[in-house]
Order: sequence, then structure tokens, then C-alpha cells
Amino acid sequence: AEKKELADGLEKAIAEKELLKDEASVRVRENLRIFSTLLKFQSDYVKDEVTAEFLQICRTRASAMSFVHEKLYVQTDMGKVDFENFLMLLIPHLYTTYDVDKKRIPYYIDVENILLPIDTAISCGLIVNELVTHSLQHSFNNVKKGVLAIVMQEEEKGKYLLSVRDNGTVYSGRRNKP
Repeated sequence: AEKKELADGLEKAIAEKELLKDEASVRVRENLRIFSTLLKFQSDYVKDEVTAEFLQICRTRASAMSFVHEKLYVQTDMGKVDFENFLMLLIPHLYTTYDVDKKRIPYYIDVENILLPIDTAISCGLIVNELVTHSLQHSFNNVKKGVLAIVMQEEEKGKYLLSVRDNGTVYSGRRNKP
């Protein structure tokens, strides 16, 4: 009887933990969506180009973070994320967000059989989001065709090498180009 009570208590605790995790995830996503919407409303009143661009960058990042959380929590199985499947959702989303033609700049994803813990997958997803966003915004402005590649390989047990590459132009980071 005592073992049954312990087992029942453990099952109940696990169920409550899952419920709390799901609730926290929903709240994070919703708060990021609200934040993104508030930035959109605020940007409607801004006349300064630099401030408007900054608000747009913040809005895009908040939206991307919401997307990453949503997709990763939906596809999580036993705390592990198939990172290739996640990238197959993220990259087309970014191409649509930045109105990039996949025929002009095709992308390649080489991330086979990599299951990441949810926290690691979120971090890697946000890093890939930032790198791909930067590439799509700056590397292909003066290029007719290009290629974007995302590769992740396990170097040794539990250690991975993530690479995001493109063959676009080098971006200096200066606003006014010579």
C-alpha cells in the first residue's frame, strides 16, 4: 500500500510539473506576441528612421523567440528535440518573414539524427535565428544568386559543431557604405 501511494504521488507530481511547464511556455509565447504587437503600435508613431529600424529589429526578434518556443515545445518528446525538423520549420519561416526568394537563395540543412535537450535546442534555435536573419538581411543585397547552409554535427558524445554559412557579400556593419 505504501509503494502504491508513493507511485501515485510521483505520477501526480510529474503530471503537475508537465502542466506547469506547458503553462509557462504558453505564457512566454503570449507575452512575446504581446510585446511584438506593442512594438508594432509604437513604431506607427515613430518618424525617426533609426528608431523605426530599431523597433522593427526588436519586433522581429520577439516574434522569432515566440516562434522558437512554440515550435520546440510542440515537437518535444521526452525532453528531446529533433533539431533538423525544427530547422525545417524555422528557416522557411525566416524566408517568409524577410520576403526572400528560395529560388534566388536556396538553403541547405544538414543536421541528421541530432536530438537536443529542450534548453539546448532553444539556445541553438535562437542563435540560428540571429545568424540566418543577419545573413538574409545583409549578405545578399548586391548578389543575384546565393546559398545559405546550416550544418550541425556531433563532434563527440554530447558536443556539437553548429555552422551557418552563406556565400553573399561581406557586411561591414556600417550604415553608410562608401
